[in-house]
Amino acid sequence: MKRIILLMIAGLMMSLSLYSQVARFTRLTPEQLTNLANPRRLSHRIFYREKSKGPNAKWFDAVKEGNLEEIKKMVEAGQDIEVQDTASLKQTALGWAAFIGYLDVVQYLVSKGANLYAGDTADVTSAFKSAILGGNIEVIEYLYPLYNGRLNLNEQDKRDGETMLMVAAGNSREDAVKFLLSKNVDVNIVSRQLNKSAYTYACESKKSKYYQHDKSCWRN
Repeated sequence: MKRIILLMIAGLMMSLSLYSQVARFTRLTPEQLTNLANPRRLSHRIFYREKSKGPNAKWFDAVKEGNLEEIKKMVEAGQDIEVQDTASLKQTALGWAAFIGYLDVVQYLVSKGANLYAGDTADVTSAFKSAILGGNIEVIEYLYPLYNGRLNLNEQDKRDGETMLMVAAGNSREDAVKFLLSKNVDVNIVSRQLNKSAYTYACESKKSKYYQHDKSCWRN
């Protein structure tokens, strides 16, 4: 019983700590933030535990928090929208906004000429892929037509040979999976590093119930 009580206290303290860390994110709940990135999913993209660092920290804090008013003020004052988040994968503002799911911020940055193909030092090669990683369908549907058919949806990243479908399935991004399937992506491609298809990524996902299809853990 004592052990159970101690575990409950520890869990409560962790929850309180998380809530204090994410209080500045007024547009997203703690649950939404941890669904985007957590120690078990996209841990290298956790952005909410501490403030941004580097010469453009204020800029990236505004972007990550979805503070469009502050973003506009900074751009009007001369802020370069293509600077990279040097302390976090060298992601650009558009990449972060697309990943987190701030449609209004994405639209504003695009209106200012943000580079749709800005990537990062991990596996992102476009703002669209950032949106796929985050899984926000509104951002995905907004960005896709802007590429005018120039996106290779079956592209395999250089590191692991993963496709966007694998990334979406492996991170339980149900809406992103459905969108990609609607574009007739190749479901039979196998990743080079892990030798897995998107079906396998779906089966291994924490929320594989979303992707059931016969015995293949898939659902169209």
